[in-house]
Amino acid sequence: MSLICDKLMLQEDEKFLDIGCGWGGLACHAAKKYKAKSIGVTLSVEGAQYCREAVKKEGLEGKVNFLCTDYREIPKDQVFDKIASIEMAEHVGLSNFQVYLSKVSSLLRDDGLFLMQVAGVRQAPSWQDVAWGLFMSRYIFPGADASTPLHWYVRQLETAGFEVHSVETIEGHYSETLHRWYLNFQKNRAEMEKKYGQTLCLLWDFFLAWSVIASGQGSAACYQILSHKNTNRFPRKVFCDKKLAQNSVGLIMPSKS
Repeated sequence: MSLICDKLMLQEDEKFLDIGCGWGGLACHAAKKYKAKSIGVTLSVEGAQYCREAVKKEGLEGKVNFLCTDYREIPKDQVFDKIASIEMAEHVGLSNFQVYLSKVSSLLRDDGLFLMQVAGVRQAPSWQDVAWGLFMSRYIFPGADASTPLHWYVRQLETAGFEVHSVETIEGHYSETLHRWYLNFQKNRAEMEKKYGQTLCLLWDFFLAWSVIASGQGSAACYQILSHKNTNRFPRKVFCDKKLAQNSVGLIMPSKS
């Protein structure tokens, strides 16, 4: 979460939006550690309630707000300095991707930054990669058709008027994360099967185990793409500002000292 905030060069009192905020961790982290004014958006009624309870627990009332709404319904008068969208874009669908990016653009200040973390697949996939995609589409994420090679995402961003500043492929890290998800799932396996049934749990046994391998060997990719509006007036020298850039550089390339 700090890596995401540092890539966005998030500063105190800046307005930060997390589209598809899940359980609210990133929005709360941005408010607590970076003192940003955070808003998270989710479609989940239960998720939004969990987020609001977390705000009270963390003592962040008045610093973080959560909206239970479609991202397209975020009020037009809201404008943000920094926007993140973590593992949500692939659920938008190929045909709606420009709608999604157009909405992001309308919510982002002209000098703001946008970080999209999105799952993908490699170019020229093998039969194993195709089988993986078909399995997920049928059993795990039906209707999520926007996991593509990197060049497609870059083209979509550029078509929507963004300039891509940097891309980091994090599939190795994602494989490690998925492995821990798998181990945690197995640790609670009996309780999960009792609540959700054997068939669903067997599917998730298979899905999580295959995910670890797929990410580890490059079948399933994961990208962090940092971009901004491609205008002449965008202050590109911000990336030369040592004070703003050092945290991000330090996390990616740690000092030897």
